[in-house]
Amino acid sequence: MNLLLDYLMPEYEKNCLTEYVVNPENKLVFVQHKAELYQQYRAANEKSALDNFALSIKIETRDIDAILEAISCKEKYEQIKQSYLTKLCNLSNEKKDIENGKTTLKSLFNSNKEEIIQKTQQQIDNVQKEIEQLTNLCDIITVIIGYYILPRYKQEKEKNYYSLLKQMAQQQVQKAQAERNYWLDLDKNQMFLEVLN
Repeated sequence: MNLLLDYLMPEYEKNCLTEYVVNPENKLVFVQHKAELYQQYRAANEKSALDNFALSIKIETRDIDAILEAISCKEKYEQIKQSYLTKLCNLSNEKKDIENGKTTLKSLFNSNKEEIIQKTQQQIDNVQKEIEQLTNLCDIITVIIGYYILPRYKQEKEKNYYSLLKQMAQQQVQKAQAERNYWLDLDKNQMFLEVLN
């Protein structure tokens, strides 16, 4: 529409009407037309509600990606925790075997049974601390996602959706009003009254 009103119609008037009409300067509708109304009409057409909607979708996609990344991070920590639980079970079994006098790989190379038991117990304690820290970390991530981020995200999405929809409606109304004003003013042009009567 801008190409038609910006270029084609004014050029048609200049080229054709000046060729076939007497005193064409007074009869050029687009030259005499109010530039202010046209600028309002043009500005209303440049504002696109769809651009705002597309931007909103991009932001929402980034938000969803961030939540999914946090969930996958939690799953990764859960897997690490599971490997530590397996390691803890193996160390506990190894310690029991040493205490019961069974020969293990560690006891073959080290003859001091108490020293092996102490080192194994130290490893068990370290693994238990790691498991406890991973459990706390997973719980914190769960609480933050489940009780803070998701409820807030839902509220924001609802609020943003209705705000965006209202903004789109207002832009469409402004666009329609600007278009109406422009064409009504054009319709009131004196040349229409003179030529058509």
